Amino acid sequence: MTDYELTCLVEGGQTAFTVLVARTCKVYEMREKIYQNRKNTAFRLVGDSGSLIISKVEINIENVPCALSELTLKDFASQMLRDSGKLVSRLWENEPPAEHIHAFVQIEGNSGDGDGNSHSTPLAPSLQLHLASVSAGRAALAPSSVTASVGKYKEEQVHHPIFNGRPFERRGPPVVIYSESLAQLKHELRNITDFPEPPPSVISLTAELFHVAATIYPSEDDRGQQIYKYLERLLGVELVRYVKSIGKSNKMATEADAIVLQNIPFGSENIKKAVVAYVELKNELGVRGDGGLQGYIYMGGNPFESEQVHYVSKVFVTLARAVDALRREYFFLSPRNKLEFFAPSPTYLPSSPFPGALKFKGQFMYEGRNPDSYRRSIFLADYNGKTVLVKFCERYSEAGHRNLADVGLAPTLYYASEVLGGLIMVVMDLVDGRDAYHEFMFRSVPQTVLKDIKRALARLHSAHLVYGDMRCSNIMVVKQDKDEWRGLLVDFDWCGHIGKAKYPPTLNTSGEIKWAMGVELAVEMKPKHDLDMMEMIERGTESTGHGGYP
Repeated sequence: MTDYELTCLVEGGQTAFTVLVARTCKVYEMREKIYQNRKNTAFRLVGDSGSLIISKVEINIENVPCALSELTLKDFASQMLRDSGKLVSRLWENEPPAEHIHAFVQIEGNSGDGDGNSHSTPLAPSLQLHLASVSAGRAALAPSSVTASVGKYKEEQVHHPIFNGRPFERRGPPVVIYSESLAQLKHELRNITDFPEPPPSVISLTAELFHVAATIYPSEDDRGQQIYKYLERLLGVELVRYVKSIGKSNKMATEADAIVLQNIPFGSENIKKAVVAYVELKNELGVRGDGGLQGYIYMGGNPFESEQVHYVSKVFVTLARAVDALRREYFFLSPRNKLEFFAPSPTYLPSSPFPGALKFKGQFMYEGRNPDSYRRSIFLADYNGKTVLVKFCERYSEAGHRNLADVGLAPTLYYASEVLGGLIMVVMDLVDGRDAYHEFMFRSVPQTVLKDIKRALARLHSAHLVYGDMRCSNIMVVKQDKDEWRGLLVDFDWCGHIGKAKYPPTLNTSGEIKWAMGVELAVEMKPKHDLDMMEMIERGTESTGHGGYP
């Protein structure tokens, strides 16, 4: 017989599956067959087969003492297949027994204790998603090679997405909640006109750069020869030129015209290099740069050139500070023995109250969330021994939330204040319940819940506040005495003062949500809209989901 039918089990999986492999194929080919068999299910978010760890096992399915999903490597003898070039015929000289599991599959990062011991500790769902995103990023083509083709760009945004807001739902959590250096950079760029004028030497260098950049060059290389020396002096760095990195599949993994590197000492003889900044240079009408920063440092023709030179010189001072701060951050990085949750580390403003002992535990996987959606920055945390919900958002009505929390119509609010980078951090009780949209999807919302929410709206309106986003998905329902359903309002992002608060310019007008008459992009929110939306919920005519935006 030339082929083996191998039975495989993915760690945590409830059912086994079979793959047909030739005796003459090698371990890396077997790994690819396993990946292809499950790439749209178990490995849907895993970048490539290289993220899979295969162990040879012999488990008699009839004698398994527990559910298959509970099996771990420490439960039975196993041989991790480290030699990717080894022949299958060397692993199984004879045809494997049909009633056995032959291959146990793990995702890289989901095994080991850091001491070389091979055992399994299932990752939290949020960590699995993080690992999958990293794997997808590794498997992606170099961004500069993708953007030249619209079709290729669209395809990559499906299989190996960059969370850059293209399309709209491909948004990641704001980087400012993780890095003080980048939070400070955003803060300074937002307030750049308020900063003092840079030293004359910086203004002079910037002016020279303007003139050099305005010259027409025959090639990108010629342009770089002239421009890089100014960038190095303005940023206080050495630029490493012409970076091209080939991935393990012999395809371009990264590409840049220049980078800023920082050495990271992992022991006396183990020095790693981290990329702190990329430089993408375009000669004339380039279309493949990153527009995120280009608008700040535009050097083209300008009738107000003197004003623009002063402005851009401030930007370079700010960028130089950020690069220096990032280099110091990177220098003190240390390796971890196992994959762990990368917790937010918000930077509190001098004017903001300190929240106290707050320890982030993981990302909050709310019901109805798309597994690869990171649009909402919501986390679980430990706060003085209690599990709480922490949310980062652009706007929030602390007054509206506290008004209702005081009478039990909203979760207890512990903290709400701006953090560096322009976001608001909100800490509140974690409600042990479901939202009304999922709980009552196929039945009417109980009168006790409707009564609570009507009372909540009345309190807000009497305080001259409008809620704005009155949908079932923003009503949490819990059972109290005698199994009676009660309702609480959550999500006060839109809530604001009557006559001032407006609907966000990113309001979902796709038709997915049936809004009340008068609800439109950027128009004033009115109490009547709240009441009309409430009436639709009561009649059961609300068409809603989790896509209200932003």
